[in-house]
Order: sequence, then structure tokens, then C-alpha cells
Amino acid sequence: MIAFPLRLVDRLLSFSPGYLHLSLYLLGALMALSMAPFFWFWLIPLTLGPAFIAWRDAPSAIASFWRLWSFCMGFFMAGLYWIGISVTADWQAFWWFLPVPVLGLP
Repeated sequence: MIAFPLRLVDRLLSFSPGYLHLSLYLLGALMALSMAPFFWFWLIPLTLGPAFIAWRDAPSAIASFWRLWSFCMGFFMAGLYWIGISVTADWQAFWWFLPVPVLGLP
């Protein structure tokens, strides 16, 4: 039962560094669904587990920093959707401002 997720994590760690960082970024973005308005709390251990193992098994401190940075940046970027939605409350007045919170904050 527990061997299946561990095989997936081993597969994740066997990726090249670029794909590993992209995968961690996507895992962080997926974890944003555990917050409001979706509240899919069951995603937290499914996304934090592989991120922790990737961080723990990094060959150096710099590599572990960049792995965790990729995960956290994915979570941060996906969590910014609410700022873009709040600008659309008065669409006729603030349509020109939409790219600023979505693209300018990160």
C-alpha cells in the first residue's frame, strides 16, 4: 500500500534538475487547492510529502534551497488568483489593472 507512493517519489527524484523543479513547482500549485474556496485538505500530505523527500535527498544545501524554492513559488503563484478575481468586481472601471496583480506581484 505504501510502496506505490514511494515509487512515485523515487521516479520524481530521478528526473533531470529542470523537470524536478518544474514538478515541484506544479506540486506547490496543486497544494493551493487545499485553501479556500476548494478546501481539498487531503492534498496537503500528498504534495508536502514528495516536496519534503526531494528537499531531504538533495545533494547539497544550495540544491535543497532551490528545490524548496520551486515548491513554495508554485504555491505562492497559484495562491494569487484571488487578487486577480477581486479586481474583476468592477470590471468596467478596473479592466486595465488586471495584469498588475496577476503578473506584477511575483
